[in-house]
Amino acid sequence: NLRAAEERLRRIEADPIPKPPQPLHINPDFDPARLVNRTPLAVSQVTVAYDGRRVLDDVTVALGAQDRIVIVGPNGAGKSTLLKVMAGRLKPDAGTVTAAASTVVGYLDQEQESLPADGTLYEAYAAGRIGEWEEIKGELMSYHLFAFPDLLKPVAKLSVGQKRKLQLALLMEASANVLLLDEPTN
Repeated sequence: NLRAAEERLRRIEADPIPKPPQPLHINPDFDPARLVNRTPLAVSQVTVAYDGRRVLDDVTVALGAQDRIVIVGPNGAGKSTLLKVMAGRLKPDAGTVTAAASTVVGYLDQEQESLPADGTLYEAYAAGRIGEWEEIKGELMSYHLFAFPDLLKPVAKLSVGQKRKLQLALLMEASANVLLLDEPTN
């Protein structure tokens, strides 16, 4: 029936479905070309113990330029500990960690301990940086990770996902060329 079809069309046009947002495009400056050394990061014969229990025992790993590795194992196997050692966040009980002079390590920690407890999202991103509010805000907004009102939210009030996005923004700002991601989908 023509009249019924026209009525349905009128109702649809009166309450349209909003257009989906533009897809997220991130163009980070993670530049492995700066890694002139064939081995930008290596750990050799590393041992780490907690309360007398060896979590890492004589571990040796060498990362080459352009390498992508995944570390898998059960909970408590030492995956996060190894990444903390490689990132320079934890000193091993024995062994060595060697990074080439051109290596800039970016570490995304599982527990988000690297984020400040106080201050706003904007303040966490801008900490230690030189620049005016508009310049730093513009850079942060160019990542398309946050809505403008989020910039003034306290870090403590951010969702886990927003905190993870802040960590990613900080990694991009640091221009890291070796990324260590500890359970990035958590």
